[in-house]
Amino acid sequence: MVATRVLRFEHYADDISELFSELNLRTDDFPVLNQVPANDFEQVYTPELVEKIGVLAERDIEYFGYQFSTEIAP
Repeated sequence: MVATRVLRFEHYADDISELFSELNLRTDDFPVLNQVPANDFEQVYTPELVEKIGVLAERDIEYFGYQFSTEIAP
């Protein structure tokens, strides 16, 4: 199986609506749950978790151009 499209969480509602439209599927409103302001992960993640995610997801962070600094104040 080969992926032909990448849906990004930060654009999920728009991306999934576009995909459903292309596939002639019914679209509904997609609720936004558990949302934190963009780039506000410091309020949710501990410095240790940021470090681990930065290592594990390094390729994705670089590929998608995310800014995921591990330099956050405790």
